[in-house]
Amino acid sequence: MEYYPLIKRAYLISHKCHQRVSALRFTKHRKWYVKRLRLTAQKYGVSIINYLVSKDGVYLLCAAEDPKILSGMMQILQSSASKEFASRRGGESAMWQGQFNTTFVYGDVWIRKCMLLLDLHMVATWQIIHPAEWEQSGWFELAGIKKRNKIISTTQAIAHWEHEGNYEKFREKYISSVEACCLKKSYGCLETWTNALAIGSFEWIKYVSESIPDAFKTIDSFPSSASPFDDGDNDTVALIISKKRRRGYLDMIFKKMECKTKRR
Repeated sequence: MEYYPLIKRAYLISHKCHQRVSALRFTKHRKWYVKRLRLTAQKYGVSIINYLVSKDGVYLLCAAEDPKILSGMMQILQSSASKEFASRRGGESAMWQGQFNTTFVYGDVWIRKCMLLLDLHMVATWQIIHPAEWEQSGWFELAGIKKRNKIISTTQAIAHWEHEGNYEKFREKYISSVEACCLKKSYGCLETWTNALAIGSFEWIKYVSESIPDAFKTIDSFPSSASPFDDGDNDTVALIISKKRRRGYLDMIFKKMECKTKRR
């Protein structure tokens, strides 16, 4: 039976703002959130692999020992950002559009694609021409431009690009991959990823979803336009569950992976 080590997993978290208030449309608000994210991730021991703070919400690709740690981190970020926004606005107003969503991303190929996806999202939505134009993202750290107050765990990011311990090779590969995506206009579709409960290979999706009733799940292959350019020819497969059941089944997937790792 195929072995799926937990080390090859990450979580894509998305948290959208209310459209009517667009709290993050101002640069000063996004800068405040980035600073708070750095401090909160350090406090909870969460490794950030890439991130994007856009005008319409927040997107984090991260790793943690337990998904419950992520919930604690996001609750703190949610409440502190809401209080900060209310104080600057001069009154109470809902900032977030419901709860945050979590997508389980498994496998180095798909984590690499997700890293590219976050840096290319603002280009895909025609707000900028190149990721270097959007300051509140992980691009500047992954490209080696930002040297201080880093948020991203470089070691964690490099490990998924098969350049473990060699930052310079990783940096060159990452920059060339982003440039290739921009040249080919292969940006991917972030919303397609955030709507899924889990993303990975067909074999892995089939394994983690075998105990979920067919009536509750949809297993679907992504169109090539939904994923950014990648060297591999691996198909991207998504497990889609209704929003009401997402949280419980995400915990079930983690426990299943954890039990298999312990038995091994």
